[in-house]
Amino acid sequence: MKLFGILAAASLLFSFNAFAQEDGNRDADGNVVRGPYVTNSAFDNTFIGVGAGVNSVLEKTYGLGKFGLATDLNIGKWFTPTVGVRAGWHGLKNTSKSGEFNKAAFNYIHGDLLWNLTNAIGGYKESRVWNFIPYVDAGLLLVKHHGLKANDQEMGAGVGILNSFRLSDRVGLNLDLGLLAGRAEAFNMKGYSKRYVGFPTATLGLQFNLGRTGFDR
Repeated sequence: MKLFGILAAASLLFSFNAFAQEDGNRDADGNVVRGPYVTNSAFDNTFIGVGAGVNSVLEKTYGLGKFGLATDLNIGKWFTPTVGVRAGWHGLKNTSKSGEFNKAAFNYIHGDLLWNLTNAIGGYKESRVWNFIPYVDAGLLLVKHHGLKANDQEMGAGVGILNSFRLSDRVGLNLDLGLLAGRAEAFNMKGYSKRYVGFPTATLGLQFNLGRTGFDR
């Protein structure tokens, strides 16, 4: 878990340093340029993202489990330079240290609320290289236990940090750090109905921007 904390702290530090050094987004008086902005059409400022990386399972009793594969597929839209949404699928495979849990695979179908903190503090700038984007999500977890035919269904919720790096107007590189949580009982941990387990993830992938990519004041 320390690895995920270090990555999150480093991304926050470097993101603030990156937009603090960009002084081109100011008016003649030196003030940060802000909105309001013109609302674009439904297809504008939309994006598709794909990614892959690692995940694990975090339990109160057994601590951090083994690392496994994590995959991402999502589609989203920015309504303003600071507020956006996305919907997606998150696939996880991991193994805990608990003999009751052991190996499991997950499909997480979720919706996210995105907040571009970089634009909120530093003002919107389309050419900015790095954007620091916290988010919250909620959705349905479909759990497949190793050796069992039955699937469990459970509601899940989480938080994360999306680090978005601009490669061009149409393509970006994303480092996504997240922590998903659900009830322990749904993950074959009988007798732990009041406890929760967490699934820390880190994925790296590409984002493809569709429609119009910028905003006008």
